[in-house]
Amino acid sequence: MSAPSDITYSGSCHCGQVKYQVDLPPDPTTWELTRCNCTICHKKGYLSMYPKDVKTFTLVSPASMEEVGNYKFGSLSLNHQFCKNCGTNVFGHGWIDATGRDHLIINAYTLDDVDLSKTKARKYWDGRAEKWTEGPGPEPVAPGQW
Repeated sequence: MSAPSDITYSGSCHCGQVKYQVDLPPDPTTWELTRCNCTICHKKGYLSMYPKDVKTFTLVSPASMEEVGNYKFGSLSLNHQFCKNCGTNVFGHGWIDATGRDHLIINAYTLDDVDLSKTKARKYWDGRAEKWTEGPGPEPVAPGQW
């Protein structure tokens, strides 16, 4: 269940084929946005956010997750979801054994009608060294696009 102060945001890929809704705090400047230096986040330029409750995420379209493009690599535990039509990387989800929990990662750049100009990454993951259990740190980790 989302926090009482959360509101529902909509997000989508570039062409609009993949649409979703997720509950987040109303002020984007309070969001804990992160960057990661793992090979996929680095190459795709994710500005990641982890909603507090994965259950607040709803895929609006297409009708099923099977219709969204999926890419897995490494441990094969995280589904990197993208639009099969325009190629936009929209979100990721899956159980990660190293952290012992289900994860939902939203590419903040895919949120609709949200001004991200006053936001910035506040924490940095060292995914390239697979330091998932240590959590993100306050300083950028090389190599990365910060």
